[in-house]
Amino acid sequence: MKITEVEKAETMPNPHGIDARKISETEWAQVLHITLAPGESLKKHVTPVDVVFYVLEGRGIVEIGDERMEVGADALVESPAKIPHRWTNESNRRLRVLVVKTPKPAEPTRLSETVAKSGECEGDGEGENDQTPMPPNPADTTTQTSRTAAERRTRASR
Repeated sequence: MKITEVEKAETMPNPHGIDARKISETEWAQVLHITLAPGESLKKHVTPVDVVFYVLEGRGIVEIGDERMEVGADALVESPAKIPHRWTNESNRRLRVLVVKTPKPAEPTRLSETVAKSGECEGDGEGENDQTPMPPNPADTTTQTSRTAAERRTRASR
């Protein structure tokens, strides 16, 4: 048995500048714990795998694709692979989210084209800002897009 206490797990450097801790990693999945203080947010980004978010504490705004919704504790949010997403904490209390990526990502998270072109995030200085790889992001957390919307986008791109 392996037990990991979140508060004792090492905070990982990340492009969002938030408290992000990898608490489990296997060949099949990656589990992260992120904390957003009041006023903090993730930069809009795209993950190569599906992500499930479970809000442990607080309320936050999750954006996935064109959808934006406020969610609170005990909400489960599914974010399909390759859809731009982010979390924002507009409340006056901390927001804690458990992030589960399946399968474990084999390629890096990337900035969203829209975000990169708007200047909201900067790339790593090596080439174009849109689709510039970010360092491994332990805080790939975010949002709620309906499966049917994601499926429509997938079918439309075929």
